[in-house]
Amino acid sequence: MRRQFKGRFTNVKKNELFIALNNGEVIEGQKFSFKEKNFVKLICPEEPNKEVAILCLHCHTPLSADSTSSLYYLRGMSETSTGTVSKETPTIYEFLPDRRQLSAHVHNYVASLKPEFCQFVIHHIRTYGGCFTVDMTPGKKSEFLGTTVHFFDENWNLLSYPLNVVPYNDSMDSGTLLKNFIESMLAMGFNQEDLRLVIYVTDEGSNIVRALAGYERINCACHMVNVVGKHTITPYSEKFLPGELDEVTRNRLLNIENTVNMQSKIVTSVNSCPHLKHNLGTFLIKEHEIRWLSRLKSVERFISLNPKQMEMITKETSDNRECQTALNTVRVDWDILENVVEVLQPMEHATRTLEGDKAPSLNKVLPEYQTLRNHFDKFKLSSNANKKAMGQAGGAALKHKWGHVTTKYHILALMLDPLRKNELLNISGIDIKE
Repeated sequence: MRRQFKGRFTNVKKNELFIALNNGEVIEGQKFSFKEKNFVKLICPEEPNKEVAILCLHCHTPLSADSTSSLYYLRGMSETSTGTVSKETPTIYEFLPDRRQLSAHVHNYVASLKPEFCQFVIHHIRTYGGCFTVDMTPGKKSEFLGTTVHFFDENWNLLSYPLNVVPYNDSMDSGTLLKNFIESMLAMGFNQEDLRLVIYVTDEGSNIVRALAGYERINCACHMVNVVGKHTITPYSEKFLPGELDEVTRNRLLNIENTVNMQSKIVTSVNSCPHLKHNLGTFLIKEHEIRWLSRLKSVERFISLNPKQMEMITKETSDNRECQTALNTVRVDWDILENVVEVLQPMEHATRTLEGDKAPSLNKVLPEYQTLRNHFDKFKLSSNANKKAMGQAGGAALKHKWGHVTTKYHILALMLDPLRKNELLNISGIDIKE
């Protein structure tokens, strides 16, 4: 047997090792002891210097050849006590802990700090109030709902900490979601009253909205900016928002969306070709649904390509018919991509302003949304048909979200900002007296 057993010793590995030992494929080598326990190195007859595994002679428990910490400590102690030191130069891997040891250490360390941390958070929530941002975190095989807590301390410092993570999947109903969330919070020391002291900030997912229906909740302003950006090119359906866009505008937007989709196909083709991706000199960004304004960033990066880079893409993808078709479409409608960047660009500024976690941003939501409304109103009057269509679609999407950014919390946050409170006078559709 030339195999060296590493990592966790599963039952399958144990059986394989003992069969090899009985068959003579593995034999006993040097023995060593520590604290009244004796161990033996299991080696290959053909390669006596190759250690296959280690066996405890008391309980016959096999240990992997790359076991670290305790195992190599035992070896070192044995060699020191017998006066025999291995001539082989040890590798760094013989002294580093393996994944299991690291994982256990991290879990134990976090568990030891958790009670004190929870009491620290609960004290501040009960004393000063706070906010929970709740968002879904996609995983490889499962999804999780993560919660981050935000609050001020006695010195008016804004503090933010990841609080907990609970399993989540799309098939989970709102009742089960709420139950799991509350149970995880109660386990940390919160009580039901504490959970009603905070304001929850979430996206517009139907499950989380229904789950928190009995709590104070507001929509994430950045998430809504991203949704508005999406529906500036791909408008809400006539059934969802009737009467907002005429058929001519919708057909124009369909052409714009097709051009953007062609650009996306080119990006996919480039990124799937390692040689071209490396030699291009510019990393092209692929649009991703869960990344804020990824469509804008993708188009923006793409139109920064120079003629030489476009020629390289054309040459390297000459056998890709779909990519060549997309390239022909994009060359003809290059101005459409430039129009898309021009219309969507201010949304990136709004997102950057509102997503910051170093200072409160609730007081900035209304002014930023008013700026976007003015931006779309300007393009509604544009002589460029593409810009005008996107201005109308973006304005309709923003109008649909307007009620979510004019809540009492948004208005009060702006009114209590001494430097910006007068901006309320420039925001239409709000009755300050009310």
